[in-house]
Amino acid sequence: MSAFCAVFVVVSCTGGDSQSSADDEASSDRPARADSSIEMTEVTAELVDGAVSLTWDPVDDATQYVLGGVDDDVAVPAGLCGDGCALTVLPEIIRPDGEIPVSAATADGAFSEPFVVVVDLPDHPDEDDELSEDKLEVLLVYGWDATVEGSSPEVEVVPVDSLEEAERIIEEAMEPDSGVVSASLNLPVGTSAGSGPASSGSALSTWYADAMRYDVLPGNPRGDGVLVGTIEAVGVDSSHPSLAGAVRDGRHVDYWLLTSASDDDDQAETASDGVHNGVSDPGVHATAVASLVVGQPAGAVPGIAPGAEIYPVNIGDGSEADMVRGIIMAVDAGVDIINISMVIGCKSVLWLTSCPNGVAAATDYAESKGVIVVAGAGNNGGGEGCGGSTNADQWPAVLDTVISVGGYAPSGEVYSCSPDRPDVDVLAPAVRMLIADVDRRDTSSKYAVGSGTSFAAPLISGLLAIVLAERPDLTPAHVRSLLTQWRDDVGRIDVIAVLAWLGLIDDPAAFGLDDVAAVTPYTVRLDFDDVEPIAGLVDRVSHLPEIITTHGRGGQHRDQREGVWNYTDHSVWEITGTIFLLSDGNVEATGAWRGTWPGRDGKPRTPGMMVLDGYQAWCHVPMMQGVRSPTKAVRWDIPVLVEASLVPGTNHPGRPAAFELSFSLGVGATSDEAGELPLLTLLHNDLDRCEGFIGLHTSAALDSPWPEITPVYAEYFDTVEQINEELIAASPFTLDSPVVFSGDGTAAVVENPDISVEYNTDPACQVMGHRGGRWSC
Repeated sequence: MSAFCAVFVVVSCTGGDSQSSADDEASSDRPARADSSIEMTEVTAELVDGAVSLTWDPVDDATQYVLGGVDDDVAVPAGLCGDGCALTVLPEIIRPDGEIPVSAATADGAFSEPFVVVVDLPDHPDEDDELSEDKLEVLLVYGWDATVEGSSPEVEVVPVDSLEEAERIIEEAMEPDSGVVSASLNLPVGTSAGSGPASSGSALSTWYADAMRYDVLPGNPRGDGVLVGTIEAVGVDSSHPSLAGAVRDGRHVDYWLLTSASDDDDQAETASDGVHNGVSDPGVHATAVASLVVGQPAGAVPGIAPGAEIYPVNIGDGSEADMVRGIIMAVDAGVDIINISMVIGCKSVLWLTSCPNGVAAATDYAESKGVIVVAGAGNNGGGEGCGGSTNADQWPAVLDTVISVGGYAPSGEVYSCSPDRPDVDVLAPAVRMLIADVDRRDTSSKYAVGSGTSFAAPLISGLLAIVLAERPDLTPAHVRSLLTQWRDDVGRIDVIAVLAWLGLIDDPAAFGLDDVAAVTPYTVRLDFDDVEPIAGLVDRVSHLPEIITTHGRGGQHRDQREGVWNYTDHSVWEITGTIFLLSDGNVEATGAWRGTWPGRDGKPRTPGMMVLDGYQAWCHVPMMQGVRSPTKAVRWDIPVLVEASLVPGTNHPGRPAAFELSFSLGVGATSDEAGELPLLTLLHNDLDRCEGFIGLHTSAALDSPWPEITPVYAEYFDTVEQINEELIAASPFTLDSPVVFSGDGTAAVVENPDISVEYNTDPACQVMGHRGGRWSC
């Protein structure tokens, strides 16, 4: 497990008070030539804890100090320094030749010749995915009863002497009635995921405040009343001016273990003797993440949700077990959102590869309690110098119950080390960002500039805190379903789309949308008559064996049998997006495909799983109550091309405008022709475990042996793929009647009256409906 902010320029001040944000400072774009009248003072360098500490005297009239070269400058406001300036530069952003140039810049854009120091950095060992047989541990996570108040997952760590013993314990843990949700090796702390070049071009270090539209976000203060838990390997510096008053004491996993192990009050008192909570042992990463969420006006870091509070959980030097415990701890403390800017990857020891499946139980628990979990996707993208195996899965980001956050740069381009994986739900600013820091050598006010998806995740967590402050009724699954509507075609979070969904954009000009007259979200739901081929395929899926029994007890209800395969015969196919009515009468619209087959009673089939634009099947054995059911979940990310135009004569004050809409689906779609089905994304598949479950939990011969069941699953997914192909082929869907800008209604598809449409443009009703014909408002 590793914190994956690997790029820092740490700024600390000696003497004087910290100043306000650098939003009003001059641009960091520099003229072609240096101004000889400005002289940068001497910079000294010292290697401290593997990083380089720089110091220099302030330059008169300087408004910024610019670190780096022409292609990757970052501007730090001079107001952050007092009588003297100090910056600590971690090795990852230092040029290969060891040069670190520092320039002074003034408000009129002039800058000095850089003072260049050269450092000799130590070599960093390559990341090793192999584990040693020494000190192996098995992590066991036990299930909980959601119907019992106070019930939560239990975590057990079992030391073992050999890999064979580990395998034996894992196998025994999954035997009947064990109650074990997950059994695997307890993965150790990993190295930093590393980071490559931040991106070309210079930028102010507070550019993310503009990108995330802090100026128009609602709330006074923003995010008021929402509690955000942070899972970190160090504590949060709650005394930092950017955090003072916004951080609770939180908890420490070590303290939790000691106090949970005994009812002895004296032992508990000793364990908490000033060293074991979420604000003790403060460190850079935790403090930085917290500052991006709740940065206070007294400090220099502009937090996205300064009205929220941070509940810090310190998991120490940590392992997967500690992360699992930390998540459970945060949920039980009553947080609304959990931010995890850490990752765990699969590791191998000899012939066994183990992945961190135990953390899934903790995120499922959070889901069951209505807690949103947000995680950075990691920094193992394909850019030069990025850490780890390129685009390899990183937990917890890859889990279905987690919002996975990648990053983008000031230019708007995807951050070079943001992974290209199907689990990445949304992108947020991640490059050269001003953050709070804990100085390594003194207690003065400290700031940093860092890059990584560690810092993209808290911006999304903070934005969701603002959303929850406005709409506390939203569930985690609902929020995840809305992400397709809240991001642009590149995948970046679109704050305007979020505000439109919340119904907060009454005057577009007030939001800086000077050429926009009105903006609103919409949802279009498709339905197909029985004569349509799609309807026949749905019927075919529904009449595949409804129940695959292992040994029926004779009960009348399917859930009374020992083994069932749950299915559904009701599908939801929707297109969601935002309509922009421009001041000149033209119209622009975004669109995203949103489809799912919910389980019985409209609930996801596995705890917390909401597979959008995809399908899943699971094998459930009731005798294994509390054990995560083996599941296969797949997704096709179907592109949507939207054509929209204003109906003439409908754009009048006091009257809702109407729009003609057409949708074309698939890769390579045009306004006249459908595209093709994209490649399948496999989200999760451990259905092979069904055979073992069935064999272990039946007292008689199987009614349906596993070899006979397997083809049924294959037919199920093959048929669903055909349904998606037919959906795409049936497009373009051109509506035969206009969509009203505010309200709901019905329409049919031109040239195909067997395809009907329900639409809604009321922001309060943009909820995925599982009951056909009824909007969930």
